[in-house]
Amino acid sequence: MSDELMKRTGATPKKPTGFVDPTDSIINSSEGGGKFLIRFFHLPTMKKASEEIRFKAFIEDFSDSYESSWNEESVYGRMDPIPIFQNTRRKITVSFNIPAASEYEAQKNLRNIDRFIQRLYPVYNRVSGMNVLSTAPLWRVKFANLISKSNSGLGTAKKTGLVCYITGFNFTPDLDPGMILSKTQLFPKNIKVNLTLNVLHEITPGFIDSDKFNGGALKHKFPYGVGNRSDVDDSVNKQARQQQAVDRASEIERIASEQLGDISPHNTTRFREKWKTRESKLGGKKTPTRSEVKRVLKSSGLYDTYKESGAKY
Repeated sequence: MSDELMKRTGATPKKPTGFVDPTDSIINSSEGGGKFLIRFFHLPTMKKASEEIRFKAFIEDFSDSYESSWNEESVYGRMDPIPIFQNTRRKITVSFNIPAASEYEAQKNLRNIDRFIQRLYPVYNRVSGMNVLSTAPLWRVKFANLISKSNSGLGTAKKTGLVCYITGFNFTPDLDPGMILSKTQLFPKNIKVNLTLNVLHEITPGFIDSDKFNGGALKHKFPYGVGNRSDVDDSVNKQARQQQAVDRASEIERIASEQLGDISPHNTTRFREKWKTRESKLGGKKTPTRSEVKRVLKSSGLYDTYKESGAKY
């Protein structure tokens, strides 16, 4: 919340002079870059990203649950019911602290809490002297890559936050550090917040044609921006290729050690001829390249012996 907005709404807190809040340096650092903020953008009332409500993300507890719903139909004579898939729902619960390093920040934090609680209520239109429900209180929420529809931890809630509706909000002033008394008002030095977010999927998550996972327009590696199915497949294929290379190197080393004793210093093609003979017995395995043989012989300690033989394979 900007200082200008606070002045327009009647608040006149003064920034402390000569004091540096160490948490500000973390939030504003190149490493932090806004990733250590939890951001809330109220869809019905906010237009600009700068209007979002932001808190320093001193996360105390975080849970992200996925619950699949199934209808079970029992059939006569069948031991197990027939499961019929319905949907998978996502619910996030998060608890965090909002500390204040000064009276200025304590007032700012409580004002942001006021703004947040106000927006837990719906928007009404005035029609013929009556309030008619217009818009439900939906939000976009962003916290690093854990609550996000993009792979990056950066970005505003308006652009990269998840659409949620909030079913639980708990505001608890922490009495241990005490309160700041300003005229007739109390401002907590620390505020504890508990939230329950129910995520509304903007895309249809799932595998398209049993191939790649649908992560949306931003190519999101659902849900935390780290990996998708193709990454897993690439990893498995890489491990398989590495194992094949190890097996092949072992075969080259074994056959090379068997044949080295027979290589004549004046017959540079002997090794290749003997390999081809051996190759046919092994079921037509591919003849190794010169570089492949050289690399394996070096790693096995046989290269010096091979070189001393005078052969130039």
